Amino acid sequence: MINWLKGWWHGKYIEPPKPNSHDAWIIMTGCYEKHWTSKLAHMLVKFYLEHWKFIWGSIVAIFCASIKFL
Repeated sequence: MINWLKGWWHGKYIEPPKPNSHDAWIIMTGCYEKHWTSKLAHMLVKFYLEHWKFIWGSIVAIFCASIKFL
């Protein structure tokens, strides 16, 4: 299960094309192609890591306001 989750998170590795004889001096690396759900998860994690103070502050404020009105 852990290996499947790692494979889903990183995506499928795409091999670079084989260079021709005149392109032999170019160093090409492959890339990872992520599933759309993995892209969405990466986007949500990135948003949380950039705005965690605002998110937790809003949660605490909403919680305190709901307790006050109850």
